[in-house]
Amino acid sequence: MVRRRSALEVVAFLFGLVLLAWWVGWLEPFELALFDLRTLIRFVWQSPRPTDDQIVVVAIDDRSLAEVGRWPWPPDEYARLIQRLQAAGAATIALDFIPERTSPLLVNAVRQAGSVVLPTAATAEGAVVRAPDALLTTAAGYGHIHVEADRDGVIRRLYLGGRAGAAQAFSAAVVAVRAGRPLDTVANPAGTKPGGGWRRTPGAVLWLSYRPYQSHPEGPPAVLAMRSLQRTLSAADVLREPPAALGLRGAVVLVGVTALGLPQDRLVTSLRALGPVPGVYVQAAAVRSLLWNDQVRRGSRWSTVVLTLFLMAVVGWLGVKSSALATLGGGGLAIAAYLVLSQWAFHRSNLWLDAATPMLGAALAAMGLIVVGQHGSERQNRFLRQTFSRYVSDAVVAEMLRHPEQVGLTGERRQVTVLFADIRGFTTLSEQLPPEQVVRILNRYLECMADAVLAQGGTLDKYVGDGVMAIFGAPVVFGNPARRAVAAARQMRRRVEHLRWELQEPKAGSPRWPEQGRQQPGVSRMGLGDAAGQLRVGGGDARQQAVHEWPQIGIGIASGTAMVGHVGTSRRLEYTAIGDVVNVAARLQELAGPGEILVSEETVWQASGVNVEAQGGTGVEADGGANAGVEGRADVGDEVGQATGGVGGVKVGPGLVGLPRQVVVRGRKMPVKVYSL
Repeated sequence: MVRRRSALEVVAFLFGLVLLAWWVGWLEPFELALFDLRTLIRFVWQSPRPTDDQIVVVAIDDRSLAEVGRWPWPPDEYARLIQRLQAAGAATIALDFIPERTSPLLVNAVRQAGSVVLPTAATAEGAVVRAPDALLTTAAGYGHIHVEADRDGVIRRLYLGGRAGAAQAFSAAVVAVRAGRPLDTVANPAGTKPGGGWRRTPGAVLWLSYRPYQSHPEGPPAVLAMRSLQRTLSAADVLREPPAALGLRGAVVLVGVTALGLPQDRLVTSLRALGPVPGVYVQAAAVRSLLWNDQVRRGSRWSTVVLTLFLMAVVGWLGVKSSALATLGGGGLAIAAYLVLSQWAFHRSNLWLDAATPMLGAALAAMGLIVVGQHGSERQNRFLRQTFSRYVSDAVVAEMLRHPEQVGLTGERRQVTVLFADIRGFTTLSEQLPPEQVVRILNRYLECMADAVLAQGGTLDKYVGDGVMAIFGAPVVFGNPARRAVAAARQMRRRVEHLRWELQEPKAGSPRWPEQGRQQPGVSRMGLGDAAGQLRVGGGDARQQAVHEWPQIGIGIASGTAMVGHVGTSRRLEYTAIGDVVNVAARLQELAGPGEILVSEETVWQASGVNVEAQGGTGVEADGGANAGVEGRADVGDEVGQATGGVGGVKVGPGLVGLPRQVVVRGRKMPVKVYSL
């Protein structure tokens, strides 16, 4: 998911980049390749039109050469072929080759037919090649057969304007003769009515459109074949069969050379799967498109710009609303849908909508948004690491990075457990110690507290002098927050006991860490003692005794709903929790005696899953001081401990002693039930 502003900037930049590439023509080869693919798909799957068989190719093929003789034929053979076609009822006869010689018989046949169209051509040097003047003057019309291939060698269009000594293209001249129009007019490729829309367009371009003239017996042709391009008769059959049997009445006949090994134009068309085809089939396709107004119309430049912008906007919207995977999938679906729509428009209306530019724009937009989103995720991960690396353990940070949606940085309600811990008598003792020793002892103590919190997946909220505030259950829920808070409190108490052993003067033959039975760093290792390894405090034996009994810690734990998130100003932010549960935990810490852990009933319930019913108790004010007593001590936690199980190797239940206290906290109407751990 990408921010809206970032998505807008990315899409706008890539849109300009794509339009620049399209404007300079870098995308045109890809567009032409897609045009070939569309033409092939339509040719394979579209049914023929009833009028397509009215255009016939008479092929001078290998069989014709075997029966008539070597090519070129004598002029009289051309005359005989024209006479046979006239007798068969052909409406227009177009010769797609240039007769180099003439004869009175040929001139007379052309004159009598009255509908013969001849071609002209140009050599590489620019010289005009055409039939003898005697034939041109008697022909119904003539036009150039000049074709220009694109850079990839494919013939996709014909220029209908004048070239090679002719006023118009050969196909346009054939259509003009067939329609009985003046020779200086050609069909308007943008026309909408068959046989209408005629105007002079010397620079018009006709995009070639191919359709199968006959259907396959079982549906669309599975294999492309040249015979599918246009109805074809062999010149040998025309010269031999009875004219009435040829079925040419009213047809436009194009006579061309198709025999292998003869000089002829073999052109690669948009139907590349067919391979090179004789030029007469290209001319036949052009005649059919012009005669029946079946021209391909390419969309305007503005349509390309609008479609590109629309597709990129759709992908940009997906990038703002969805994940990277959804953006990629949605972008692919948008491109596929556009391809289907553009193919349908080409199939039904001969409308060619550019696809390369919109597709490239959508693809680049999807990839760009994914990159920006990934960069944003990495930036967010770095922010989370930098923000919480000092608050929580590495395991919690890893969990936050795996599920960043669980992290609420702007403030949200969470069910949390809050822990407060404080050293008893630290202020009095610190007045008797040098400042450097106070700082070293405090840092050692805070390190013990922080390790206990982080080991249980808690969040270190803040240090307040010698006090510590920790949150369990935010910014992410890591295990059971209440259980982990209780386990962390017990670890704190145990670590403080160990710290007290470190600060005391060792007795002969006794280890500093009784539980482990080995020597541990004492005050000398901590840099706090004198040369003998003893911590010296001025003020007499009483104060020295206070050192031996120090430090002692009091801990308060409460569970409930709090607002958690970043609080502060633009210059300094702090991740913390705000709410009644924080106040309760702080008050319980104040009430806790040295070495005591006070736990609210809600925390006991959440840690054990068993509701502990109150069994009497005495009301105690929250501000009654840390020395408030606990009445009727008894072990009431065995059942809770069995339900809870171990938390970090420590059980909650067996440590609960005494009846619950009724603690009144300022701001709360109902007292808080508290257990001592």
